[in-house]
Amino acid sequence: MKKKGASLKEMVETLSTFRLYLMKKLKAEGVKKNITEKDILLIYEQVVFIFDEALRHTTKEFNDKTKEMIETVENEILELGAPIVPIKNAVAVLPLVGSFHEERINHILNNVIPKVAGLEIEILVIDLSGVHVFDTFVAHGFFEMRKILSLLGIKTIMTGVRPDLAQTAVQLGLDTQGIQTFNSVKDVLETLDK
Repeated sequence: MKKKGASLKEMVETLSTFRLYLMKKLKAEGVKKNITEKDILLIYEQVVFIFDEALRHTTKEFNDKTKEMIETVENEILELGAPIVPIKNAVAVLPLVGSFHEERINHILNNVIPKVAGLEIEILVIDLSGVHVFDTFVAHGFFEMRKILSLLGIKTIMTGVRPDLAQTAVQLGLDTQGIQTFNSVKDVLETLDK
């Protein structure tokens, strides 16, 4: 892989090395020209201040770029973590994988559901078989998602509901009436083909 730019450590080392070189040159020139120690110290202070400002600016720019890159990657992960997969006419699957947290649920509610509504999907299969970690907030989010889709006229079918998710939903008193569930997406497809 081709390296892009220098690391922060390399930039700081380069600036520090150049500052030391410059200060030695200033001292040598000061001695040659009989500049007083007081004047040399004033010049040193100015050089140190200029280089410290350069280091602060370089560090800030590096941190800002790093933060921007991390946010971009996190947004891409959110997009890839909730793909809408059409499987037949007006039917799609939303396979969910990994750990869920508030940001992922909010992404689905705010970005994925509007996409589903725009794709003329009548049935959305929400596959939870890949969801490993969730909390009560996430459980609420899944049921809120189902309610929103229902209001949009989209029937939801849940697959891969594990015992711990079912138990959490019951303990929270979430309305599970009318939820159609299957063990797997394959089971849904076999039922739809009948």
